[in-house]
Amino acid sequence: MNGNLDSHEKVAPEIERMPVRISHLDTLLGLTGEIIIAASNISILQRHLNNIASEVDRETMDMVKLASMSTNRISSDLHHLVMDIRMIPIK
Repeated sequence: MNGNLDSHEKVAPEIERMPVRISHLDTLLGLTGEIIIAASNISILQRHLNNIASEVDRETMDMVKLASMSTNRISSDLHHLVMDIRMIPIK
């Protein structure tokens, strides 16, 4: 197949909305908050390790810095997504 659809092939419609329990969204929001706290703790650890950098090898510092940046980005993205989902009007 060349990637083109034959005229008789049907494409499933994209689902734009689906019912979600508010309690599940609240739980997801709570877990997101916990991830944000964990990301903050990693940032605090990174700053602490920077203060004692003479005792920590460069590779370890780079790993902590990467973990800190990744968790901060992921937690921020997740938080924004959950807030967007939570703000969808119920009709």
